[in-house]
Formats: sequence, structure tokens, C-alpha cells
Amino acid sequence: LAGLGSAWLSLSTEVPLQVQQAADAERLSRVFRVQVQEWKNILIRGHDEEQRTKYLAAFDAGGDEAQAIGTALAKSVEDPQARALANRFVEEHAGLVDNYHAAVEQFAAAGYNTQEGDRLVKGMDRAVGETLEALVSRSKELADAAVVAKSEQARSTLVVSAVLAVVAAVLLVLALAWWIRRSVIRPVVAAAAAARSVAAGQLETRAAIRSRDEIGQLGTAMAEMTATLQGVIGEQVEMARRHDEGQLGYRMDDGRFPGQYGRMVRDTNALVDSHIAVTMRLVEIMQRYAVGDLSLDMDRLPGEKAAITQAM
Repeated sequence: LAGLGSAWLSLSTEVPLQVQQAADAERLSRVFRVQVQEWKNILIRGHDEEQRTKYLAAFDAGGDEAQAIGTALAKSVEDPQARALANRFVEEHAGLVDNYHAAVEQFAAAGYNTQEGDRLVKGMDRAVGETLEALVSRSKELADAAVVAKSEQARSTLVVSAVLAVVAAVLLVLALAWWIRRSVIRPVVAAAAAARSVAAGQLETRAAIRSRDEIGQLGTAMAEMTATLQGVIGEQVEMARRHDEGQLGYRMDDGRFPGQYGRMVRDTNALVDSHIAVTMRLVEIMQRYAVGDLSLDMDRLPGEKAAITQAM
């Protein structure tokens, strides 16, 4: 994106140096034409000393400006042909100014005759003008070529930047997909697999989820559920062991387990109490029968337990 912006700014705002040099060459041409026009003013109004002084000063000022622009162009341009034309103009223009000043003296000696003054400088500026025209033409060619090259460079930069932007976008999408799979999909799949394992009775399975987001909370909740189930099973195993050792009064602690888990433990305790109560009643009656006391009858038990009542 930075490359695209840089290329766009380069294409839309940055002006090649050759364009400025072409503009300077055009300005030099205008200054030179104005200077020549000042000489014509001298010829027309030369008989008036005040006017002659005024236009001669303007002529010299134009000459100084033309020299300054031509010299700067000769130093700044890199093209050998344009540099040679600029140096030639500076040299020819300096000679032309000297010739014009010499013509001013002859013009005064001729009584400021306009036709004589025109004859003195006629054709003098042709060579300088041709050199200047060649310089302007060459400067325009260089400016046009520079603009085309700049446009091609900016276009290439735009293309490269666009390709890099697309590649970066694809890499970003791939990285995002990898992150989503690692941070979202994989933990969900792991949680689902752990849930299926718990449903199948494999309580030792743990979901490897380490994130602290909602997925991580789900994994923590599943781990707590599995731990609670394992606690219930552990209590059942412990109660079976205690009963095998003869501790028939041992019961599971339902207070350790929340909600329905506690109810499940209480119901199991109640079931064990019921079976042990039947057993203890049998023991009591058989002890009475053993000493010849047949006054007690076995309680009438429901369902399949009725077989016990019938046998007694």
C-alpha cells in the first residue's frame, strides 16, 4: 500500500527536472525576444535622450537576465547536445550584446537615423535565434522523454506494488485461516472429541485447550464435568471397597457434588440403604427363627423381592 501511494504521488505531483529545464529554455526565448524588442524601441525613440537611456537600460537588463538563464541551463542540463547549445547561446549572445553596444555609438554618430541604426544590426540576431530555437526544441524533446520515462517508472511501480499487495493479501488470508484453524476450529474439534469420549465412558480423555476465550472456558467446563464424574465413580468404588470390608454403614458424601450429581449420589445411597435394610431384616428374622421364635413374618416385598418373602 505504501508503494502504491508512493507511485501515485510520483506520477501525479513529481515533475522531472527536464520539464523545468524546458520551461527555463522557453523563458530564455521570451527574455531574448523582449531584449530584441528593446533595441527596436531604441531605434524608434533614440532621438530622445531620456527614452534612449530608458530602453538601453532595459536592453542591458534583458541581456543580463538572458545570460544568467543561459549559464544556469548550461550547468544544469546533463544532455551533451543541450549543454553545447546552451554554452553556444551564452557565447553568441555575449558577442551580440557587444555588437549592439557598438551599433549604438554608430547610431548616435549617424544622428540617430532609424534606417541607419536598423542596417547596423540587421541579421545580427539570426544565428543567436537559431541556436536558441535549437536549444528550446532539444529541451522539449528531453522533457517529453523524461515525462514518458517517469510515467513508465510510476506504472511499473504501480504494477509491482499491486502484485505485492495481492501477494500480501493472500499471505494475510492464509495466516488468518491458519490462526482461525489453530485458535478456533482445532479447539472446537478437540472439545467435540473429548465430549464423545466422555459419552463413551472414557473419562480419562482431556481436551487440550489452553486459550482463555470462550473456547477455553468450554474446555475448562468439560474438564470440570469429567472431574466431577470421576469423583462420583471414585466414591462408588470406595463405598464398594468399604462394604466388601464389612463396613455396611459407609455411605458416599453427597455434599461434595453439586446439583444433579449430588442427587445421583443421594439416590445411590438410598438404593444401598434399601438393599441393606432388606438384608438386615432377613438376618433379624432368621436369628429369631434360629431360637425357635416363629412369631415374626417376613415383610411382603414388591416385585422380584417377593421371592424373598415367599422363601422365608
